[in-house]
Amino acid sequence: MASVNPGFNVLQFIGSLVIVLVLLGATLWMLKRMKHMGKTTSGPLQLELLESVSFGPRQKIVLMRAGAHQVLVGVSPGQFTSLATWVEEPPSTEVKHVA
Repeated sequence: MASVNPGFNVLQFIGSLVIVLVLLGATLWMLKRMKHMGKTTSGPLQLELLESVSFGPRQKIVLMRAGAHQVLVGVSPGQFTSLATWVEEPPSTEVKHVA
């Protein structure tokens, strides 16, 4: 009978586990870095998150800008509800003097 060294099997297992975890971490890091590479917008973003307030673990209200409109949206696990919408006025270029 051949004798098997039990310490070698444990070391081999731990080494294999470390290699797998390192490869998994490297893959997740690369996916995170490549996430924004596919975007091909040639101008300013049309959708922007301005503010978000949580009202519970799964409910929140979000203020978003979509083009020239601002939209207040209620968000729950299975639903998005538009609560209010208004047109954003362009910034004024005139100078106001205070006397």
